[in-house]
Amino acid sequence: MTLSTLLKTTSVGCAERKDFMLVLERKNNETWLQAALRMAKPYGLEYEVEDDYHIFIQDGETESEAAYMACEQWDVLEFEPNETNKGESNGS
Repeated sequence: MTLSTLLKTTSVGCAERKDFMLVLERKNNETWLQAALRMAKPYGLEYEVEDDYHIFIQDGETESEAAYMACEQWDVLEFEPNETNKGESNGS
């Protein structure tokens, strides 16, 4: 799945490990910036993430891409189970 395909949904994910991927999800009433700021808040990085978001927007990124990349830049994304690996056995 490409990043552009993922960005058409309400969640964004790109960086993957075998069983998990980094995801930025937004609530129905949130903008992508608001979702990014929600992720940054527990770390006190709202200003940093917002600044990077606006830089990415100025560089021509879409709102969803800018939000994801700003969160990734400051390492505030969380790993979630990779849908393609759910239910697979671990070989034990």
